[in-house]
Amino acid sequence: DHFKIGRLAHALKGVAGNLCAAEVGKAAVQVMHAVEQEGAKVPEHAEALAMAMDRLIDALRQVRPECSEDPPSA
Repeated sequence: DHFKIGRLAHALKGVAGNLCAAEVGKAAVQVMHAVEQEGAKVPEHAEALAMAMDRLIDALRQVRPECSEDPPSA
């Protein structure tokens, strides 16, 4: 639901700020605005946020290849 998407986008905006990941932060803000306006563009902006996250994860894995492994199972 849009409320949960908005909360997740808000959390990702904060994490992006801590990591200086401007692209992810901007994409998260776009999702938050779409949710606030209850617009039909939420899925479109959420997809853009997911793509920005993928690019960030790829960049982080290049810097820290040891982080490419799956986390241990609980």
